Amino acid sequence: MQTDLGWQPSVVETHDLILQYRLSEAKTLLATLPNSPEKAYLLNLSDFLQMIYTEDNGFYESYLGNLPKRRAWIEELPEGNAQKAFYLADMKLQEAMFKIKFGDYLSGLYSLLQAHSQIDELQNRDDKILPFLKSAGVINILIGLTPEKYEWAVRLIGLQGKVATGIEQLKSLSSSSSPMADEALIILGYFYAYPLHEPVKASALFSQILEKQPNSTLARFMLATSLNKAHKGEQALTTLSKIPADQQKSLTPVNYLFGDLYLEKMDLDKAREHYKMFIQSYSGDNFKKDAMAKIAASYYLEGDTRSASTWSEKASKMERSTTEPDKNADVFLTEINQYPIPLLKTRLLTDGGYWEEAKRQLSIVNPSELDGKWLCEYYYRLARLNHLQGKDQSAIPHYQHALKLAERQPWYMGANAALQLGLIMKSAGNDKEAKGYFEKAMDFENHPYKASIDSSAERELARLTSD
Repeated sequence: MQTDLGWQPSVVETHDLILQYRLSEAKTLLATLPNSPEKAYLLNLSDFLQMIYTEDNGFYESYLGNLPKRRAWIEELPEGNAQKAFYLADMKLQEAMFKIKFGDYLSGLYSLLQAHSQIDELQNRDDKILPFLKSAGVINILIGLTPEKYEWAVRLIGLQGKVATGIEQLKSLSSSSSPMADEALIILGYFYAYPLHEPVKASALFSQILEKQPNSTLARFMLATSLNKAHKGEQALTTLSKIPADQQKSLTPVNYLFGDLYLEKMDLDKAREHYKMFIQSYSGDNFKKDAMAKIAASYYLEGDTRSASTWSEKASKMERSTTEPDKNADVFLTEINQYPIPLLKTRLLTDGGYWEEAKRQLSIVNPSELDGKWLCEYYYRLARLNHLQGKDQSAIPHYQHALKLAERQPWYMGANAALQLGLIMKSAGNDKEAKGYFEKAMDFENHPYKASIDSSAERELARLTSD
């Protein structure tokens, strides 16, 4: 097995700049490179990163139009060449993800099937090159994360993949001398931060990347994202603030994250400022409804009901709600005027890891004056505060109370309470109880976070079986 692709220093330098999301600098170097398989790979990688962080439909059409030309550069390599096989398989996998992301599901599924076949063939070659582990790792994780209700379709068309196998493949590549080692590390960190919901592991990986590439805008943004998911809002703010102003403009989701971090800190003016900047500059539709709903929430927290209503109406007119935050915004907008303000503040402060102020706000709430969903949320927030500070035994009865109150209701608090109870029981060695709670988490229907909670519960059940 070869250890690299034989890239020239200029190709490696351009690749590093793209991985850092320093795309304008990379574009200058790309223009100097001759048309080649390496250039095709770099152009596709640059397009892919821009697709993730801009969601520009016009850009998607441009990408599709460029594919034949780039594929032709790769086809110039001799038939049977291992590098040619890798480049073509990786391009097909990327094409599949592009199509699925932009709603072309049938064509995307067919491209995914083709990519799977090509990667499977790569895996069986005697002369396979090390970077094939990137494509193999990604497709293993993607297929392994397929929700249970869709597994029949995946099996029907012959797709197979395991999350654990994909993680090991990416780890193997990231620890090698391949020029794609850092790319594998970033991909692994991305999976840990988002679908795998393990932000502590993600933070460690992005910190590792920053040690090697201190000017990486992408690694710094993803580290801040991971820290926020790990309820370390103050650290996330410090990290995000180190991204230069010109780079912040090129990566528009930075403003969305700033908005979240300032909202969690209760710096409401700054939160609104950044959410508005995100709404104005972001070309996609995802997360805009959530940003508008959070602007409404910021005014509601200040008692400015008129401004809160104005932004609630704007958010309600945003039709697309495909991401979980946008789906949750749909629910939030229907209940914003009834939300007990100290309870809402507790929720936000807990998200940012501001424990003392969160406890103070929750102490203002009198549970005897609450009923229904708000009483459930009170005990859920009490459990989260204890659990996130490592007080598992104190959290258990509050999670259990919230779970009982949420029974047969479409409230994500009940589903997540069951999931967290399962995790606590698993860590204590009570596998039978853990299994029951994971299954109960999946029983909750029609809540905004069903996809991610079900995925986490399914993964934990699989681990219980394999251990």
